[in-house]
Amino acid sequence: MNVPENWEQVLHIIDYAQSLDELKRIHETLIPFLKQQTISVEETERIYSFLNRAHRGMMKRALELAENRVIQENAGKRPDKISWMIMGSGARCEQTVWTDQDNGIVYSCENHERDDCERFVERFSEIGVEYFRKIGYPLCPGNVMATNPRWRQSIEEWKITLLEYSSGTTFNSMKFLFIAIDMAPIYGNVELVHHLREWLILNVKTRKSILFQLKDAILSHEVPINLFGKVFTERWGEYSGQFDIKTGVFSQFVNAIKFLAASSGYQETSTLSRMERLFKDGKLTAPMYEELKEAFTFLLFLRVKNSLAEKGDSHSLDQHIFLNRLSADSLKRLKQAMKITKRLQSSIYKRGDGD
Repeated sequence: MNVPENWEQVLHIIDYAQSLDELKRIHETLIPFLKQQTISVEETERIYSFLNRAHRGMMKRALELAENRVIQENAGKRPDKISWMIMGSGARCEQTVWTDQDNGIVYSCENHERDDCERFVERFSEIGVEYFRKIGYPLCPGNVMATNPRWRQSIEEWKITLLEYSSGTTFNSMKFLFIAIDMAPIYGNVELVHHLREWLILNVKTRKSILFQLKDAILSHEVPINLFGKVFTERWGEYSGQFDIKTGVFSQFVNAIKFLAASSGYQETSTLSRMERLFKDGKLTAPMYEELKEAFTFLLFLRVKNSLAEKGDSHSLDQHIFLNRLSADSLKRLKQAMKITKRLQSSIYKRGDGD
């Protein structure tokens, strides 16, 4: 496939793709296409807007093809309401070129049709996840996918499960709860996902015991930079001497803002929109908001720039970088973003009750 000439052509090709092979090819053209564009901090928001429209478009088209196959196989009965949702960077519109899967299903059907509906949903999950893999989205190593019954439930079952997570009865309870807060619909009945997310965030906001546990969970991951500006890199293994953008600073920043938004009852899903809402509601001062936005935009820029590097298929999801290969200005901005993230974590730590 020839490299598209402009953003709209990419999206047009996705909308009218007739096969998985076409979707895979357009996914593979994203890197050469983006390399023809201006990749700068100033263009970062526009690039991510395009990338996430492209990702959601490819996933939606793949699910249309998957559902058609399930119907052709006559596998059970389609629920009256069903929705695929995504979590993680996809839900927050922060995906780079390559990303693995983080998805789930929520559905609603009559009790007397439950068995038939479950057969349909299970088969839909199998084909949908496999189609995602075929067009370039690797399986989630943490198994956050619709093929896992934990992430494929009726609306009633979802509420019971999320209440169990809220009670902190298992080691991963807070982890799963925090993942679910990001849920966003990509296919089917969007209101099901919106309703579930609204219900979840209201539950989180009004239960301070959950906020305490979430706060402890997000603050347990330190930002690896000391008071003198020394960044600590990987000490051992394949990535010795390298810095992981995601686990070293990006996740800490995202999770801190997510906590502040959830504790305020906000429904926004992207980190940028969450920060804007916090600012508009007076929970962030103007200087703090500008500082946070500048730092986060730079981290987004660093991630997308890194995703365009030639690393081979086996490292397409890797976010490790050599700090000595950054320009002096980029290294300075990275360290500043890390320090800002540490201050953000510190401000959350000082909150006595999550208010």
